Amino acid sequence: MNKLSRSSATISWNLIDVVAVFVIAFLPFVLLAILTQTKDHYPLTYLWNILRLIAPIVLVIGVRKGKVGDLGLIPGDKPERCIWIGVATSIILLTFHFFTIGAPLLEPISKCHVSLKGILASIFSVFGKHGFLIVILIPLSEELFYRGFLYPAFKKRWGIVWGVIISSAIFSLAHFDSFTLGVLLDRFLKGVVFACLYERYKTLIPSLAAHSTNNFIGNSIAMLLYFNKAS
Repeated sequence: MNKLSRSSATISWNLIDVVAVFVIAFLPFVLLAILTQTKDHYPLTYLWNILRLIAPIVLVIGVRKGKVGDLGLIPGDKPERCIWIGVATSIILLTFHFFTIGAPLLEPISKCHVSLKGILASIFSVFGKHGFLIVILIPLSEELFYRGFLYPAFKKRWGIVWGVIISSAIFSLAHFDSFTLGVLLDRFLKGVVFACLYERYKTLIPSLAAHSTNNFIGNSIAMLLYFNKAS
């Protein structure tokens, strides 16, 4: 086991802490969504991800007197290798996605009149106004919360297999804006793979790299389709 990381048997938090953090992070988001009823969901998305990022850190470090490394926020033995493993994993997952669940998108993608302008427009749309949210903040908050915080607690209570399954199921269900079977299965599969990466390398770097790559490529393709349809 990586000496820089602690096993789930010695983590300082438990299932009660998990419930408390989830309520603390989720409740303000729900209340503001109800009170404001805004059509612009980006401010609330920023808030939700910031709360989801900060709450576990405050509990583990401030309340339980743990360390940042307990949440997987460590470089690991070979961080550069971990990054490339994450990127490669994401490409494999996306390839599998587009030949299974996302197969209906292959035809419109193949009919895209790809141009340098379209490619640049789709990339700019990802790195433009909300690029930080899509490519950095969301992957970081989700990996820390679901893999760094939830998974070790479930693993400590029920073992690796159920820890992976339960944390991945919650990760999948958390994408409540897209309640279709295909989306839920896709998110569950990615949750399983990301959790396995964390279990194998004892750092969030591989799963974070995979998650960020997935968001970048996926949103770029979506925007490319959008601009092609609009043109």
